[in-house]
Amino acid sequence: MDTRYPTLWRQTWVVPVLTVVIYLVAVPVNAQQQAKPVRIGIPYFGTDAAAPRLEGAFYQGLRSLGYVEGQSLLVERRCCANGNEEQFGKFMADLIQRKVNVVLVATPQAAVAAKQATSTIPIVFVSVADPIKLGLVANLAHPGGNITGFSHAALAAPGEALGKQMQLMKDLIPSLSRLGILINSANPSYEQVDFPRILADLAKTVGVTPIVVDAHEPADLRPAFEKAVGARCQAIVVTADTLTFSERTQIAALAAKYHLPATYWFREHVEAGGLMSYGVDLADLWRRAAGYVDRIAKGANPGDLPVERPTKFELVMNPNVAKSLGLTVPPSLLGRVDEFVQ
Repeated sequence: MDTRYPTLWRQTWVVPVLTVVIYLVAVPVNAQQQAKPVRIGIPYFGTDAAAPRLEGAFYQGLRSLGYVEGQSLLVERRCCANGNEEQFGKFMADLIQRKVNVVLVATPQAAVAAKQATSTIPIVFVSVADPIKLGLVANLAHPGGNITGFSHAALAAPGEALGKQMQLMKDLIPSLSRLGILINSANPSYEQVDFPRILADLAKTVGVTPIVVDAHEPADLRPAFEKAVGARCQAIVVTADTLTFSERTQIAALAAKYHLPATYWFREHVEAGGLMSYGVDLADLWRRAAGYVDRIAKGANPGDLPVERPTKFELVMNPNVAKSLGLTVPPSLLGRVDEFVQ
């Protein structure tokens, strides 16, 4: 070996070898970082998980963004808390321990409980009417904190969605005078508004007498319908809630049993045997939520992502249910139906 040029010797082979070694060490590390899957927690507050169509829309949205479940995507589902806050708290504690990257929730109750459980893990909600009044976000454009998502209410005026449901039933039954309103007063949304006043104003506009019937859990539903029948209600509006969505099949059966035409917020009720629904396309919100999960997984701050409102609405009806109830649907209403479900 020629030792007269030690510096040149080091430059001609030591540096290339070191470069190769560094490259071989660095590449696996970077590959591992890129291959680390996104872990999503989905805890359910109600007595049932979301309809398969909704979760399917969410996964479809993620697949369109390149995620593959079991590889780049891991989902931790927790079902179901049956409306029990303590049980839901255990779901959240477990998801926090498992270090999920994002928590996806589908109801106001779940959103409130999830936010109480963590102030650091990002949360995305997909069905909350008024996240500001619930204290979830500071404002819609700049939520702040660790939570954002999608509201199912596109209308700013309190109760306007309920007013549309009431008018829809009046359009179906022009002689309607006594209308049942099924609510779950345990829903935190009712604590934020003067519901009796709002309902009285809406009823006056529509021209009906409202009869409120309340249900907090599945066992309350039958007595609620019995109360509506006892109060001589000619029809009933079933409001949006974790309970009413989870128990949509039982509610449709009760409406049929007591011969009460009913209208709902979501098409899933009609698919479960209900008469008709008018409202947001929930599957569209779940699909769009996949985009927020992707952005958060890539480093976006949920507090900087605006709460988005729905853009797709649909009137869905089951004509067979209308026939079984002895109803003749006015042509003016038939012409507005977006889809008939048999």
